Amino acid sequence: TTRPFSHHDDIKMNAEVLESLTRLADTLTKLNEREYHTGTIDGDDTTKDITEATAAMSLSSQQSTPSSSEQQQEEKEQQIIGYWRSLPTEVTAAYQLLADGAEYIHATSTKYALVGKIDSHEGGNLALELRKGAQLIGTGTLLLFSPECGSSRSLRHYVKQSSRAVISSLLSLVRAYEDGSAQGNPNDGNNVGAQKTGAVWSACDGLRLKLPKGNRAAMRRELMIWVRDCNESIEEFDEMLALGPRDDDDDEEEEQFSESEMKIARAAVNIMKCSKNTL
Repeated sequence: TTRPFSHHDDIKMNAEVLESLTRLADTLTKLNEREYHTGTIDGDDTTKDITEATAAMSLSSQQSTPSSSEQQQEEKEQQIIGYWRSLPTEVTAAYQLLADGAEYIHATSTKYALVGKIDSHEGGNLALELRKGAQLIGTGTLLLFSPECGSSRSLRHYVKQSSRAVISSLLSLVRAYEDGSAQGNPNDGNNVGAQKTGAVWSACDGLRLKLPKGNRAAMRRELMIWVRDCNESIEEFDEMLALGPRDDDDDEEEEQFSESEMKIARAAVNIMKCSKNTL
């Protein structure tokens, strides 16, 4: 006969998923935005499955002759973007994985929050489903970090930022049910689960709808952010310069520049204006 599931089994499923998500979150945190990811991932079955899936989907996974350490260093220093306007097949596939994972987590987290509060066994099963969505996101992220995709540093930055936000919010949701803080009865006023689910929805929408599509969009967004920051800094400096130099005998005018500082501030503003115009 088959042993029926117990409450202990349900908690164990949540704990297992929580451990897997934690390892995945650590893996994403360690990704270096300034270089491609070409190594393997050590960890549990979740991260191993992601590595294997990434290798299997790579369109350039043929065996090659190992290069010397000098050649490897040269390749590392010469990381160029692989495309500009049109998205290659492997990049499109990676974006689809991210979108599918986000949509799956979005839908499943709703069921998880509603069911998990009153039925810990079914909640444990849904936690395993949430992990599947996380695996899709992890695979898509690693694909975009692979040399075959030719992603720019800007794109890797936004992909890492968006995917980590989803996994982090998902960790928080599962942890709330694993430690019991979101458990209870219907209409008991405990809305911890709803709050955590809302954060998951927001992160998933950010990944699906706001992640730049390709190198061109990612680099343009980053440039626009730099231009915005430059404009704000220039405005602040201009306001300070408009006040004129402070009187050295007046201690209350600490926010104003001294006469010697005014020259440096004007030069700094001119540098920022040149940088903005260059961007």
